Amino acid sequence: MREQPYNTIIIDDDDIAIAQLVTALKEHPDFCVVDSAHNTIDGRRKIFEHRPDLLFLDVELPDDSGISLLNAIKSSVDWNMCVVFYSAHSQYILSAMRESAFDFLLKPFEPSELSGILDRFKQEFAKQQPTLNIAGTDLIKDSFIAATIKGFRIIRHDEIGFFTHKGERKQWYAHLVGNESLCLRRGTSADNILSYSPAFVQISQSTIININYLVEICGKECIFAPPFDKETDLTISRNYLKKLQQILNLI
Repeated sequence: MREQPYNTIIIDDDDIAIAQLVTALKEHPDFCVVDSAHNTIDGRRKIFEHRPDLLFLDVELPDDSGISLLNAIKSSVDWNMCVVFYSAHSQYILSAMRESAFDFLLKPFEPSELSGILDRFKQEFAKQQPTLNIAGTDLIKDSFIAATIKGFRIIRHDEIGFFTHKGERKQWYAHLVGNESLCLRRGTSADNILSYSPAFVQISQSTIININYLVEICGKECIFAPPFDKETDLTISRNYLKKLQQILNLI
């Protein structure tokens, strides 16, 4: 245990949820809840008053969203602060992570879930990275939260060779290192995937590649570096060839 506990603030309009989280955090003496707020106006004031190390932030607040609050204060936070979105609604996970949240705690939570988040926080905080503001940590750097048919999974960009749109249900699949294919949740679009990284480039209606693995283009066939060098069906369609050439010329 470090000499001074980590200052923690909870912003949530639900008193019961705040009380439950405060009670759970008492089991972790490294953390001290110094204040709480029920809306974004009070929450913003208390954040800058206490300069917390860790902020638990509800997504849905009565006067605005937690994501909007995070966007509004990002440029003004000049200390190391990690944000954990705390919500009963799992549909916000992707948006929260794109807004540089450190983690996401779903209500109701299991003690083991909270413990895991706190352990990861302590590991990251110990690095004392000056660029950690609003949790810009290695946990989600160069990664995205994939909505899969089973739930959510953090995937690093360099794990992915390419995506294909296939199957009877016409869903997107991420093809990963280790010959694993991950079926993404129905409703995931090509635009969703392309927004995750500039390295993801569409080469046909049904294929998106990670150009970091692209070694050569033979005719219209993409030749990949290992471990994707055995792939033989990465064909560039005429409609996407010009755009790919433009992207490669910029690299």
